[in-house]
Amino acid sequence: MWKRLRHPNIVPLVGVTRTPLQFVSEWMPNGTVTGYLCENPGANRIALLLDVAEGLAFLHGRSMAHGDLKGPNILIDYNGRARLTDFGFTSVVRRLDSVLITQVQGYSPGWAAPEIFVEGDRNTREADVFAFAMVIIEVFTGRRPFKMFTTEVTISKIMGGERPDRPQDPGLTDAVWDVTLHCWDQDPAQRPAMTSVVGTLREVKRQTYGIPHRRDLLLNSGCLESSASSLRRNSSISKTWTLSRRLTFAVCEMQILPLSEAA
Repeated sequence: MWKRLRHPNIVPLVGVTRTPLQFVSEWMPNGTVTGYLCENPGANRIALLLDVAEGLAFLHGRSMAHGDLKGPNILIDYNGRARLTDFGFTSVVRRLDSVLITQVQGYSPGWAAPEIFVEGDRNTREADVFAFAMVIIEVFTGRRPFKMFTTEVTISKIMGGERPDRPQDPGLTDAVWDVTLHCWDQDPAQRPAMTSVVGTLREVKRQTYGIPHRRDLLLNSGCLESSASSLRRNSSISKTWTLSRRLTFAVCEMQILPLSEAA
């Protein structure tokens, strides 16, 4: 599935390992979207959200769902463009110079649509749309949704129809907030298609350019925590070599198969 996806807002898959089962994708040098915004508070957040929306619309147009959309699964490439990764069953385990190595993990409650807790299926386009609304909150606050609550309380709030408050940020226009409200509707059938969201965000970007309020981001506690976490992760990474776009290589004594062999 992933290996066939070619889109400017999708992280390319490089290969897989068999034991353990892990996925190797192209290295994205600017990290996650929330970390990137903490380090680049003047970045165009509407443009980043549009990137995410276009990536989702691409998947949905091929009858596919992401399944685990959230800030940690939105990476920023060399050009400052947002790309989707870790489709529904993966999370980052370790990083090297040119690749990400990922393995199977579970879903993320703070971004999960209410029907997931009843029906159990997170791999739907409607659930992706709900998660996109939570990503909007992340992008404008620097914090994960329901950060102050336990998993159990978070699930209870989402099931009960509670949602995060509107961030007090001048970059979050009424049009974008309206998109947010529609995307996290309790009824999956009432959520918009991502193609509609893309159209709205394109118009907002054209009108406002999506420039954030610099001081708000710099003083955001979520940014401070994200930056500290990033520093801790980076200090533990030993950069031993550069991939140079080869498709067959060994990482930590694991054999990574090129896609032609892994198919």
